[in-house]
Amino acid sequence: MHSVSVVVLGLDGRLVGGALIVIAAALLALSNAWLARANPDDLLPSGWGNPPQAPVGALVLRGAGAGLAVLAVILLDAGIGWTIALVLLAFVPYGAINVVHNTRVRRNGTPRR
Repeated sequence: MHSVSVVVLGLDGRLVGGALIVIAAALLALSNAWLARANPDDLLPSGWGNPPQAPVGALVLRGAGAGLAVLAVILLDAGIGWTIALVLLAFVPYGAINVVHNTRVRRNGTPRR
C-alpha cells in the first residue's frame, strides 16, 4: 500500500491538513465558549445534544470545526491510529471548556438542568 500525495492550492496536503486541525480545534473551542456564555446557569451536555440556549452561530461553528477536523485527517493521510488521535486532540479544548463550565455551575448552586 502506498500513499497518494495531495496538493491543495499548490501546498502539500499534509501542511494544509495540519493547519486545518488547528483551525478546527479553535472553532470547536469558540463554539463551546459561546454556548457556555449563553447558558451561565445551565450545564452543557457532556455527550450528544445542546444546552437550553443554543445560538445558531455556536452550532454552525461546532459543525464547521468537526467537519474541518475530518477533512484535516483525510489530508494528513495518517493511519487509523493517528486519525483517531488527531480528531480527539482537536476536541480537547472543547471538552476542557465544558468541564470548567459545568464545574462552576455545580459549585455555584443547583443547575437548572
